[in-house]
Amino acid sequence: MNKDGTNRIEKKSKQDALSILTEGYATIDEGLKLFDQASKNNISIITEGNNAQLIKKQLNYFSIKILR
Repeated sequence: MNKDGTNRIEKKSKQDALSILTEGYATIDEGLKLFDQASKNNISIITEGNNAQLIKKQLNYFSIKILR
């Protein structure tokens, strides 16, 4: 789907359509993969946007070396 123009509606796969409809939210499949990865670490921080930069800055400030 395009927000404007003559080609606003276009054919997409079910996976692409679900990704568009759930933008910003993890689907069950994506969420399970995400939490599987997170469970392999002692500490997991899940965030989005500029929060990641702020968290990295704070971890560096307190000399915490856990980032991969």
